[in-house]
Amino acid sequence: MAAPPRELVHLSHAEATLLVMAAEGKRQFGKVVLGPRGEGWRLDVRPYGYIYGIAGKGFATKRIATGLLSVIRIVIAEGASREAAVAPYLRSHSALNRVTNRYARWLQYKQRELEVGKIAPRTLQGYESYARPGGEIDWWGSGSVFEISTALLKEWDMALALRGLAPSSRQRALRVFRSFMGWLGEQDPRRFGVIPTFPKIEVPEHEPVILTPMAQDQILGTFGEPAEWLAHSLAGRCGLRPGEVRALAPSDYRGRDDEGVPWLSVNKAVKGLLGGSPIGTTKGKRARTIPIPDDLADAIEELWSPEARLAAGKHEPMLPNPRTGKRWGHVPLRNSWLRGCKEAGAGHVPLYEGTKHSGATDMLARTKDRTAVRDYLGHRKASTTDLYAKVTDRALVDIAKRKRKKRR
Repeated sequence: MAAPPRELVHLSHAEATLLVMAAEGKRQFGKVVLGPRGEGWRLDVRPYGYIYGIAGKGFATKRIATGLLSVIRIVIAEGASREAAVAPYLRSHSALNRVTNRYARWLQYKQRELEVGKIAPRTLQGYESYARPGGEIDWWGSGSVFEISTALLKEWDMALALRGLAPSSRQRALRVFRSFMGWLGEQDPRRFGVIPTFPKIEVPEHEPVILTPMAQDQILGTFGEPAEWLAHSLAGRCGLRPGEVRALAPSDYRGRDDEGVPWLSVNKAVKGLLGGSPIGTTKGKRARTIPIPDDLADAIEELWSPEARLAAGKHEPMLPNPRTGKRWGHVPLRNSWLRGCKEAGAGHVPLYEGTKHSGATDMLARTKDRTAVRDYLGHRKASTTDLYAKVTDRALVDIAKRKRKKRR
């Protein structure tokens, strides 16, 4: 919006801005009206309702009501949405201030974060699942965001426990709700600047299934299709996440250097469960180029000649699902792994734990150089690497040189 002309500088900022808006022909939002039967002044800010006063006190005069309306119009003129401008002054139980409605607005904000790549599709899906009919957020009913307190949060947690939610699920729901409360604080620091104390939930420590290299080899040996074997081998032996494996393109194989070490570029991941989901940055947002074992490089070179790698498009999958010829979806890749576990007699081993988690734990067991392992895995924080295990010594290329039985 244009700055106020010089002849208006003697006016207040609010007066000057309103005059400029009027001169530019902009439609004014809201109006001051007298209540039914002349019962006091109020602001008509429909479709959001009426504002009856400030801080619980009604407008003593029309001038005070007009002044608040001017403030709201200035806030809107300076870029705020109408909804955000009026929300602090609406009655706490107005529809706009219900927990369920504000949470829906937060989901719209998170949708924009997804569009710019700040969160993953599965993260947003999790947030949305809480708002489904009968979901965790439904407990708040028509309750107002201004009523959220430590006591009510404890009641909510108890209600979730009575519904049969595991401690980890309740902890996750509370963590999401805290993030929502943080967003409210950013919208209106004066009212939501202090977040209530959230209940602490004791969650039994999860014991992941960690495969030994021999057990992992037995499962990998059940995959007869080269692309399928490679997909799980890169995840299990090189610590790639399933989304990173699914996103690999033929050009990501860099070939061998002067010393004969083969290198692979890991710089993207599929951001969703489907094969056609968008491709974005890796989880840690760290592109890396890593050495890989010779037998994996040999298998890639059998699948893709140098000429074929050059001719392939950047969106063509390096390791397509052999059953469809297209990029792997997360569920088919997971089911493929579970079939291999069953054939090898290993029982149920989750995909992530049996591949990346087991591979990373083995890397740490063979080297004291945690920085090298961290770089190899693409972790942003050293603490993430430390979660896998505590162990001994060797360097980056040595990680890739673990001897394996030859694949038949």
